[in-house]
Amino acid sequence: MVSDGYSKYLQSLSDVQREAACSDISVPLMIVAGPGSGKTSTMVGRLLTLLKEGIDPRNILAMTFTTAAAAEMRERIRTVAGKAIAKELMISTLHSFCLQLCRSHADKLGRTTDFLIYGHGQ
Repeated sequence: MVSDGYSKYLQSLSDVQREAACSDISVPLMIVAGPGSGKTSTMVGRLLTLLKEGIDPRNILAMTFTTAAAAEMRERIRTVAGKAIAKELMISTLHSFCLQLCRSHADKLGRTTDFLIYGHGQ
């Protein structure tokens, strides 16, 4: 499933990126780096490592800040691991994930699931 593309993908990473992507899977990993430093590539390497180690894709959460980065990660995973696995992963922006979480527990918040969130200018 992931094996062939996994090795090839890891070879495309720098040493530092590969070290982060392949680090101990028993602990969460947070990647903090500046623009253009390869965060998305590193996160994809990490997701592929988790999948290769047998972690069920439904038990993986990958959060990023931008919609573009989330879409790019999903596309890269699809290319290496396949469409079915990519669809099972929870790859989301921080804001989208929090909104989904609030909607799924709206009753505990005293709200209905169709609540709205307004910005400063609204």
